[in-house]
Amino acid sequence: FAGHENLPHLREIIGGKGDNDLWLVFEYMGADLRAVIAAGVLSDTHRKYVVYQTLRALKALHSAKVIHRDVKPSNILLDENCHVRLSDLGCCRSMAQAHVEGVNRDVLSEYMGTRWYRAPECILGSQNYGTPVDMWGVGCVLAEAISGDVLFPGSSTMDQLRCIMQITGRPTGEDIESIGSPLAEIIMGDVEQPEPLALSELYPEASAESLDMIRMLLQFNPARRIRVTQALRHPYVVDFHNPEDEPDHWRVVELPMADHIRHSSEFSRKRLHEDLKGYHVQKMEREYHMAVSYQDA
Repeated sequence: FAGHENLPHLREIIGGKGDNDLWLVFEYMGADLRAVIAAGVLSDTHRKYVVYQTLRALKALHSAKVIHRDVKPSNILLDENCHVRLSDLGCCRSMAQAHVEGVNRDVLSEYMGTRWYRAPECILGSQNYGTPVDMWGVGCVLAEAISGDVLFPGSSTMDQLRCIMQITGRPTGEDIESIGSPLAEIIMGDVEQPEPLALSELYPEASAESLDMIRMLLQFNPARRIRVTQALRHPYVVDFHNPEDEPDHWRVVELPMADHIRHSSEFSRKRLHEDLKGYHVQKMEREYHMAVSYQDA
């Protein structure tokens, strides 16, 4: 994803002579959104711009069949001009080869992302979730940016579901079926229905457009959740929307190593350093200089 304005810019890869040390040098960003929210310096225009840029980054990822899986304020980096980089791609997963001949060969982990920003389908054990999990995270981020407080501060898995239902209401049978988990109905049956809260009561100063955006992002049923291309056209961010400057990624991303197969640390480390040797050779051919040699790696 090199070159996208709203994704991290990897400047250099530096390895030691052994195969235990590896340094990734990224473009410096001054703060993350969590710290900026805590400082209370965001105007409504700032919030719109941050959400818009986050959506723009997700559009590139989703078009490449990649899901981020950990959208939260601390993973949204900002510089002094309020430019956003959606960072920490360590939880990303390629969906390009998730289903082959009707069989789900790529078992997705339900335990991913920080609990407070985790979509219901992940909490309930779905193994075939997709891009809607990222949209749920954006909804949580927007709500937190407005109020300064976490929207769903669950203290456990069951309490997290209780917090969610306080906003979304109890899901219908169709909603639970859409999760795609055999455990969903059983788990939901054990969650006590809380007293419902309206978003307009929680955020009385928020605009109608921002509340509508949150509602569309925080649909319990992932099939009803707004998609990134639709969200970019939403009235909340329409002032920044430019269809000519919201590029898809140029290809579908497939990893050279299957990420659902667990290899030993030694195997993965050796493969990684083999790739870095090739990276070093390519840089030399481009007449760049790399301070660390991989001759002894």
